[in-house]
Amino acid sequence: DNLVATATSGSLSNYNVSIANGSLTLTKLNATITGAATVNGYSGAIQTNTFSTSGILTADLNSSSRIAIAGAATATHVAQGTVVDNLTVSGSAVGNYNFTLNNGSLTLTPVNLSIAGATTSVTYNASVRTNSAATVTGLKTGDSVTIGGAYGSGTHVGTYADQLSVSMSNPSDYNISVSNGSLTIGKATITLSGITANNKV
Repeated sequence: DNLVATATSGSLSNYNVSIANGSLTLTKLNATITGAATVNGYSGAIQTNTFSTSGILTADLNSSSRIAIAGAATATHVAQGTVVDNLTVSGSAVGNYNFTLNNGSLTLTPVNLSIAGATTSVTYNASVRTNSAATVTGLKTGDSVTIGGAYGSGTHVGTYADQLSVSMSNPSDYNISVSNGSLTIGKATITLSGITANNKV
């Protein structure tokens, strides 16, 4: 303090004035930032871990110039394994807190991808017939899959099974299942007309 005595009535000369200045001390607040232990399915896009805070004043938390929290784990592919946070705090209000940082982690897990061959039935027509293309389910935006092997194919009556294979640049991001389809060629129907049988005795 820097106190000064003044008289509201009379004169200060009638007093022996003693002034003892006091002081105001502001102590730091305890604050905690805790990263989540997040396990998410692969999405095809970069993912960022989340965190929670306690003890930080709302006015500071809502101003990135006062309190800025960085270092949350990021991951795009399952092959990155478990990525650990490296949390840091900066800003003009940092000196007002005793921070405890608890790093969390982000882990991505594979999602299901199914390749299902068609089950096709056609009628014999003396030409080579090939099964329809397989159906792909579960592929994320931006990814591509190449279906190799062979689709069921034949000319004569019978059933011809697919022998499909799959390749892609990031197979560890998926649980891949392949169901081979088949092509069945059925017999053609022949209709005979214009034949007359003579009666014989």
